[in-house]
Amino acid sequence: MFGLETLDVLIGLMTLYFVFAIACTAIVEAISAWTNLRSKNLVAALDELFSGELAPDKQFINQFFEHPLVQSLSKGKHGRPSYIPSEIVA
Repeated sequence: MFGLETLDVLIGLMTLYFVFAIACTAIVEAISAWTNLRSKNLVAALDELFSGELAPDKQFINQFFEHPLVQSLSKGKHGRPSYIPSEIVA
């Protein structure tokens, strides 16, 4: 019978760790959504990737975010998307 108590403890610990991990993930996602952290990181990464100008006084990143496909992913007219699928970028 020693194995069954050990198995019960292992199942209990795994369940506890799983619930704790899900709770921590939910908290981090809520904070990221509340502060628009993903959107800010995406803008910074794309700005570094696409640095340069296409026309005088027009940054490429601004024209990229003004594209209708990218605008359709944005929240509101002046919002920035937090995720852009690779098919749209390509």
